[in-house]
Amino acid sequence: MAKSEEIETHCKKDENIYFSCRTGKKIISFCESKINSQSKYLEYRFGSPGKVEFIFKGSSDNKFNRAHILWSGNAANAIWFENYGFVYVVTDPMRGDVTLDVIKNKQKIGKFVCEKDYYGDF
Repeated sequence: MAKSEEIETHCKKDENIYFSCRTGKKIISFCESKINSQSKYLEYRFGSPGKVEFIFKGSSDNKFNRAHILWSGNAANAIWFENYGFVYVVTDPMRGDVTLDVIKNKQKIGKFVCEKDYYGDF
């Protein structure tokens, strides 16, 4: 895991990096408000360096979900959300690569694998 000042991210300087990684030509970032901020939020951002292509901001209607998953020989932390019928799941296993899976109608339609240098531990 890299230090926050070494990682590419879509988070702004006035935000905390909850999680960020590069997946080839794209960057996945979860950005959160600073602790002392008046408005608390967590926001998912995806896109090329310097160009955010998709944003999902958590709210009371659009929630992020989080779980710790255990199975034989491994465990993982996962965070996911649903947006217009698509489910986005970021999984951080103890053994293996951090991934973003995009699911539609219970079928995986996209998979992005984070490079080794990532920041965050949800």
